[in-house]
Amino acid sequence: MGAGRKKQTFVMQEKALPPWTSNGSVTSRNLGKSKLAGVIFGSKHNTMQECLSKQLFGLPTPHFSYVRNINPGLPLFLFNYSDRKLHGIFEATCNGTLNISPYAWTADGMDYTPFSAQVKFKTRMQCHPLLEDQFRPIIADNYYQAKLFWFELDQRQTNRLIALFSSSPIVGTVSSSESPRSLFEALQTVNLREDNNNSKAFSSNMNVACLDSKKKWSSLFQGSHTDVREDGEDCQKMTSELNLSNSNNSCYEWEEPFCAPHSSEEESEACEAFTNGSEIQSEIEEPALFTSSCYDVEVEGEEYKSAALQMNIPYSNIEDAAENMKGDALYESDEEKSWEGTPEEDIGSHLSSDCRLVAQLLAEVRELKLLHGKQVQKFNLMEQELAGSKNEIQSLRSRCEMIESGMNFKQSSMEGTELQSIKELPANLDESILIMGGFDGSSWLSTMNCYYPSRNSMESLPAMRFMRSLASTGKLNGEIYVLGGVNGSVWYDTVESYNVTNRQWFNRPSMNRKKGSLAGISLNNKIFAIGGGNGVECLSEVEMFDLDAGSWTLTSSMRQERFALAAGELNGILYAVGGFDGKNYLQSAEMFDPREKLWREIASMSTKRGCHCLAVLNEKLYAIGGYNGDDFIRTVEVFDPRRGVWTITEPMNETRGYSAAAVIGGDTIYVFGGMKNKKMELSETVECYKEDRSWELTNLTAFGKRCYFSAVVL
Repeated sequence: MGAGRKKQTFVMQEKALPPWTSNGSVTSRNLGKSKLAGVIFGSKHNTMQECLSKQLFGLPTPHFSYVRNINPGLPLFLFNYSDRKLHGIFEATCNGTLNISPYAWTADGMDYTPFSAQVKFKTRMQCHPLLEDQFRPIIADNYYQAKLFWFELDQRQTNRLIALFSSSPIVGTVSSSESPRSLFEALQTVNLREDNNNSKAFSSNMNVACLDSKKKWSSLFQGSHTDVREDGEDCQKMTSELNLSNSNNSCYEWEEPFCAPHSSEEESEACEAFTNGSEIQSEIEEPALFTSSCYDVEVEGEEYKSAALQMNIPYSNIEDAAENMKGDALYESDEEKSWEGTPEEDIGSHLSSDCRLVAQLLAEVRELKLLHGKQVQKFNLMEQELAGSKNEIQSLRSRCEMIESGMNFKQSSMEGTELQSIKELPANLDESILIMGGFDGSSWLSTMNCYYPSRNSMESLPAMRFMRSLASTGKLNGEIYVLGGVNGSVWYDTVESYNVTNRQWFNRPSMNRKKGSLAGISLNNKIFAIGGGNGVECLSEVEMFDLDAGSWTLTSSMRQERFALAAGELNGILYAVGGFDGKNYLQSAEMFDPREKLWREIASMSTKRGCHCLAVLNEKLYAIGGYNGDDFIRTVEVFDPRRGVWTITEPMNETRGYSAAAVIGGDTIYVFGGMKNKKMELSETVECYKEDRSWELTNLTAFGKRCYFSAVVL
């Protein structure tokens, strides 16, 4: 049984760079292509400029499961982990693919990029970045930890993010046609402005974007002079409850503006005076409403607007109310009349009317929010029930397939015919293979299945407690142990075991280090975890689990760092073959005799390979397929310990890596699944090999597509 389940190696020349994100696609939502409406990419201060200058976004390779679903025109957003701000609005200009720029975001531009799932973009609308507290409520369902969230967005989340961004556009700075560097500088300027609490600096730099006045601000100041203190105070309370602030909402209808951007010193000073609540020269004393909240804060009414749109109710009234409270609208053009000398009773009547409208809308919004919360709870419950039903259906289907396969076998035997699934059935029909975790082309998996090659059927078993890929396995005391692995960019040191008899999973002591793409081998009532890596360094260390001691201890390390290696056991000796040392793929191999407690080099293979399988058949080791640093390969080499040399034998019919190999019936090697090429095309074929025959493609179909998985023969 081969143990080489490894990370995708053609992008693994990665140095000690901090990962962009802990949001691994393995923890992704796995939205289908038809449901994916937007994607968030990640960066830090030191990578953001390169993103914008190259107009290129990228994520680690596991995220390709959904990045490949990006089409031109899909909305994109950029999350800066350094200050936890979200930037937008961008849109894709090509399909998501791998390695558009193979050396992007590396220190010297010579190493392969760690962020190979890439897409080109352009700026759709340049807006002020959002703080996490602003966008968190919109993507609340995506958070799976306090600071970690999934990057895939559905239609509702995308629409709400676009609406929120559109409420604060950056006017008159940089368009999508201008240089990307200017865009980066503009965004940096925006960040500086937002961090600056000086109102004068803010007012002198901001561009006033004016709304089409369905109901002009000046209309509030047309009428007779009356005392409006009482109404003003009422409105102030309402405004405080609404938490009103200044924002330019691009969702409103735009016509020819009635005010222009203010940039002169005089206008800036006037703006500063207004922002600070100073009295405007007028016969009317300005109500407290206008001095306290016209300019200060953004309209939280945007939240109510979003809620109203979600519940499919008209928002024209809220739009009017919010528009009338915009501080920007106080700047009038030459076409607008000055409100000096306007009768105050008309002001009061307008304000009173608006306040009553706001109060009524607030009550309605609270009701709608309550109703929406109940609907979300029901929807979540239905999703859970649906997931349970799907698992049950899959299990029933597997059982039916097993029964049908058994009946077909019985019938074909009576008629003296062969089964059509393989060329010749193995002697032991009860042998099966446990398949755990991995990637099926669209989803990262925690599932476990029992595969029966002789029956061409797959049975669903209880899933692991974690989604794992690039993990390894070992058998000990009647249980199957799963070691380490990776979940997106989160590497595991955890270990869990599956009891075949009672079909339950149990937590076991963790290894001393987080790692994946390691090899797991059982020997002398112990499990050895050999080599591997964590995306930053490749390891030569070997850990040993002793069931009696109940813990992992370090034993003799290999002579060579080996990530994405394959290992096997023959006659009480452990063999570690090939792999990746952080710079090169390896031809070398070494062996470990527990009695000597040291590793010794053996003859090297003729071909460099990692991500391959190692199978033991008739006292020989078979190194099968893998990746040689340039492409996936189909060659096979055989090591005979008695002669101490490797020989090349018949190649497989297909190239494949990240697959699994198993010896069934004592005389046949089966190779399942894996990846065929750099385009991440997965193989759904099964090949078998006997010493007196060449490799043959079977027509087994139940296994399907899968790579990065772990497998062990029962």
